[in-house]
Amino acid sequence: MGLCAAALGLLPGCLKVNADETGGAQATARVKNPAIAVQPSTLANTLSGSFDLTVSVDKSSTEDAVFSDPPSFDLISAQGGSAITPLDAVPDQDPFPLTLAPGKSTTLSFTLSNRNTVSSEELAKLCSGPVVIVAVLTDSSGGNPTTAESSATSATGCF
Repeated sequence: MGLCAAALGLLPGCLKVNADETGGAQATARVKNPAIAVQPSTLANTLSGSFDLTVSVDKSSTEDAVFSDPPSFDLISAQGGSAITPLDAVPDQDPFPLTLAPGKSTTLSFTLSNRNTVSSEELAKLCSGPVVIVAVLTDSSGGNPTTAESSATSATGCF
């Protein structure tokens, strides 16, 4: 996924808008307020953190956007876009399925679950420079996914 995000040419803080060529729902997304921390250990390197995801549907859309499933998230290097690890993030409140009418938006807060661990190699990538969170959200019509990338941030707890 990280390489895909790099291939899309996403810049930190930018978003990619996908629209169904036949009309339908046109959604945009932004990942804001990224915070990543690492707790290195000889047994497991654990990640913690949080971020917000704002999802909007263009007012010119001809139908509601329905997101049946939560988005997927990946942590990538801000320098070069190489993948570090998928993220297991849960919404503070479970809004799924989420329905947004044209012209509407919502902001969802996500927290990393306690299942986010990284290998020593992934820890080295994480701590070598800034990272970004990439979100991919697909509406239930099976249309094009909406992809968003956070601004670059540095993980706390790196040695």
